[in-house]
Amino acid sequence: MAATNVFFVKPQNAKKVKNILEDQQLLDKRFRMTPHDGSSKDRTSSDPLDSRNEKLIAIPVTESCLDWYCRWKNPNEMPSSSSEENVSMGTEDVMQWIQSTGVYSCPFSTSMLGNHNKTINANASRNCESTVNCIEEGSKSDGLVRKLNTVQRALLESILSYRQTKNPFKATVSSILSLPHKTCPRKLEQLGDDHTLVIPPQAFLSTDPSFHSFLIDFIFTIPTTEKIMEKTSSDDDQINSFMETLWKMLAHYHNRNCNRVVRRGEISPSSKVRQSGHKILWISPKFNENASKKKKCVDNNEDRIASSPGWIAITEQGIKQSFDLTKVMFSRGNITEKIRFGTTLVQKGDVILDMYAGIGYYTLPALLASRKIPDKASNRMISSKKHLRKTQGRASFVYACEWNKHAFEYLQYNLQENGVPDYQYQLLEGDCRKSLKGMQLSQTGLFSENQLEFGVDRISLGLLPSSEGGWEMAVQCLRKNIGGWLHIHGNVAVSERWNWSLWICYCLSKLVCKFRDENNWHVICNHVERVKSFAPKVDHLVADVFIGPMNQFMNNSNNLLDTEKNRLSGILEGNNEALLLDIKGVAHICPEHIDPPSCALSIKGVLNQDWMR
Repeated sequence: MAATNVFFVKPQNAKKVKNILEDQQLLDKRFRMTPHDGSSKDRTSSDPLDSRNEKLIAIPVTESCLDWYCRWKNPNEMPSSSSEENVSMGTEDVMQWIQSTGVYSCPFSTSMLGNHNKTINANASRNCESTVNCIEEGSKSDGLVRKLNTVQRALLESILSYRQTKNPFKATVSSILSLPHKTCPRKLEQLGDDHTLVIPPQAFLSTDPSFHSFLIDFIFTIPTTEKIMEKTSSDDDQINSFMETLWKMLAHYHNRNCNRVVRRGEISPSSKVRQSGHKILWISPKFNENASKKKKCVDNNEDRIASSPGWIAITEQGIKQSFDLTKVMFSRGNITEKIRFGTTLVQKGDVILDMYAGIGYYTLPALLASRKIPDKASNRMISSKKHLRKTQGRASFVYACEWNKHAFEYLQYNLQENGVPDYQYQLLEGDCRKSLKGMQLSQTGLFSENQLEFGVDRISLGLLPSSEGGWEMAVQCLRKNIGGWLHIHGNVAVSERWNWSLWICYCLSKLVCKFRDENNWHVICNHVERVKSFAPKVDHLVADVFIGPMNQFMNNSNNLLDTEKNRLSGILEGNNEALLLDIKGVAHICPEHIDPPSCALSIKGVLNQDWMR
């Protein structure tokens, strides 16, 4: 990115002006058009824009174009030029669309990174003598530059725009290509409706030996300009200054609307509230300007402005989920399971219990559905985000439990933001095992005087890495006489999938015998869904388990073979058998004893957190 002469035009006219200027060879192709962010920090203008609130686009133009425009605007004040004869008189038609001229920082075009001679000249016009070596090397490095991916190109441009390197250009590119992928990733994730850029935990760390060595070679060996010397007094300051340039460049390369860069945080397995650990690295001035316009979340007559630096909105299937990404976690990989839960598992009129609701990952899909809006022109259904309309979901009521105080607040906000009426849900703050046990509700509720009289049809147990600690309470919350479904999430070793499924049936059957007085109930694992890969050789799985009378299950089971239905109907009603259905619909009776998998909450297992029990 470097300063160049520009025309400021309105967005609706930008493409027309660019095309005409390009035809007349008046467009500076070393740079790309870029939105004007409303600040005057990086701009000098002949016609001040500070008093204007309208959005403008900066179009890079050549010196001759700027001279011609000034001559056209003030024909009596400036002498004519021979270069003016080459400009078509038809170009004058675009002058009415130019709001102002000036100097503005524009990003280099992608093609210029492959033709480094012009990039160096544009970026170091104030110090031409120091770029001779780079220019000579640049002409030989086109092949190397073409190998750079988007992240690597942004890193290269950051070095060039930060200050002029004395190292040969070819050596700079080669050094970038040699950086490990862990240090300089091939691609970066964009999160949320505002395209927040997410940096992996180990990427671009100044404490990383390989990246620190890279910084030493290409930053500290370069004489600092006077302007930078005024702002930096130590090596750390220089690193921080360069890293801010890098974050800004990465954001602009990935999406021009990206106004924030964050580093992904590690979630501690011992964290009871699953705090995200995300750290904000860079925020543009535009983000701060828009923050004051955010909506407010009102709770107990206290205004909480949803405009903190970490506030983000993520829209999935027309449902908006908003939260502070520095305080709670979010997984985009669960989208397929959210859709399955809301559109396939939940049945019309179900009463749902979400024991680990978070910000509403499964509560919202149960209460809301997205309907495609037909395109009037083609009379076809459109599935883009802009053409999805929220409608009432299948669930009639949801009890949602959450003990992270931040997530609980965001859950309230999201239900209100998405227009869910308050008579369709009840929120329970705190440990679900305690809040449900002491719950006293009316006839539509779960408990009456601490004794189970009513219950729910379906329970989501979406806690990772294990929800085992909530199974006991979940069994007690199912409807009397007819039972219901548990959807149990877990991080399971790939080799232990079958054993984990049998073990769930084994444990739940013991809990049914202990806490339920129905003698004809069975535990049936109907299906195990693979949501995503959680880690090498570890999958995030969801087991769909029915607990209740056999006839109730068979009446609502579509994947059970007729031969299996006949065989299962012969099982004595008095036996509390545990069954597992395989992918072919064949039922397997659970053995009397199952060795727990490594993901069990056991002192001998991998997971040994008392707070989960």
